[in-house]
Amino acid sequence: MNIRSLHDWPRTEAEAKAIQEKLRDRVVLTGSLDHVQSVAGVDTAYDVEQNLLHAAICVMSYPDLTELEKVSASDEIRFPYIPSLLAFREGPAIMKAIIALKSKPDLFLFSGHGIAHPRQFGLACHFGVMLDIPSIGCARKHLAGQYETLGSERGDAVPQILQNRPAGIVFRSREQVKPIFISPGHLCGLDEAWSFVVSCIREYRLPEPLRDAHRLANWAKRCDRQQAADTKR
Repeated sequence: MNIRSLHDWPRTEAEAKAIQEKLRDRVVLTGSLDHVQSVAGVDTAYDVEQNLLHAAICVMSYPDLTELEKVSASDEIRFPYIPSLLAFREGPAIMKAIIALKSKPDLFLFSGHGIAHPRQFGLACHFGVMLDIPSIGCARKHLAGQYETLGSERGDAVPQILQNRPAGIVFRSREQVKPIFISPGHLCGLDEAWSFVVSCIREYRLPEPLRDAHRLANWAKRCDRQQAADTKR
């Protein structure tokens, strides 16, 4: 897989913000997802005690969502926790996992934000541009912008407004369960991103590729902790 070398991983907040400001003009918010036959869900799990971050990728066929490949990788945490700069905290581990993939997915679905971000360059934008592959952000928490009160029924949705324009969709994927926040990352528009994520949701809150990646990341964290405990004995 071709990975663009766009920057070194920064160590300071100012450096990280400058990179986002510089690269956000490379984001393309147009493109069809009709060609997608495989989708990769990407999520991470933190182990603060060991100062490690575990990244996991689950690749599934689309639209039937059958598992094709899964990988995980770990890396030392070198960047502080700053909500709008998670790409720099999680990026090195995610990159290691991407390099470990044997296949090239047609689309990446990240547990994070796309353009619904204070500088319109969230995690999904960052890796979409670096990989030059369509990407979508699907976050569990609100980060930027405003939205109207969301209904409690499954399927309820409202636009997420940032700088006077729609940047994302707040979507209730399960009745009486917290919503998810969908926004395009790269090479797709808002409607395409929303429609694609919804098509990957079954009976759970998260789309299946992200749900499996979430479980894999936490499994990798548990295994690493167990290995560390066994080593100390």
